[in-house]
Amino acid sequence: MSVGGLRLLTLHGLRLVGLATADAVAEIHGLDPGAVSEQLETLRIEGLVAPARGGGGRWTVTDVGRRHGEDLLARELAAVSTDDGASGRSVATAAYHRFLDLNQQLLSVCTDWQILDRDPVVLNDHSDPAHDSAVIAALGEIDDRIGPVCAELEAMLTRFGRYRPGFTEALRRLRRGETDWLTKPTILSYHTLWFQLHEDLLATLGLERAAETARLNGEPTIERPQGNPEANPGMRPQARSGRPIPARPGHPESPLIETPKDSS
Repeated sequence: MSVGGLRLLTLHGLRLVGLATADAVAEIHGLDPGAVSEQLETLRIEGLVAPARGGGGRWTVTDVGRRHGEDLLARELAAVSTDDGASGRSVATAAYHRFLDLNQQLLSVCTDWQILDRDPVVLNDHSDPAHDSAVIAALGEIDDRIGPVCAELEAMLTRFGRYRPGFTEALRRLRRGETDWLTKPTILSYHTLWFQLHEDLLATLGLERAAETARLNGEPTIERPQGNPEANPGMRPQARSGRPIPARPGHPESPLIETPKDSS
């Protein structure tokens, strides 16, 4: 792998997990942990990543690193196309919109997995096999539809290849009765991987969650300039959309999945 490829995958992998050790970042894209550790130190010197508070050998992406990573991803996307001549951006954009079509359905499935009744809230203790079977069946329908999206993305960029097998494994474990594998945030549960795919698409296309939420709600938005932030002073990070429940440690955009949620 080229140094440039390692740089991109290290920085992007850290963005996907939010707060992680070198080993955890390496695992995202199957990289060598030693090479990732060295790359993180290089990125630290450049101000693109920083050691996380609290120690533990964990890292986080800085605002400058986030913008630089999006610039690397934009260059990567511009360099690929399909056999029939479609641009990488058009493929990724189409995949993103198909993902959004399924996103609210997946979130509803997660809510149904967490609670049995909404008023008053009754948590699901997984003692009702009929309820859980119905939720898993609904997830299976979503899984059938996200599969082709993953395949198209992987055919364009191999770094997207982790999602299809990850979803398959999470669903397999759920069907075996391992109830953690739909919503638990500390493992690669179905929702954890779904969140990462969402973040991956946003980063690849240079989009912000706040702007996405505004568009979905029919609110006016200001398009963020594309390209290298050093060459484009107007390119600045935007505030993230607010959330009604606490953030998961290391992933400020991902609510604690043990409580009902309204977005990924």
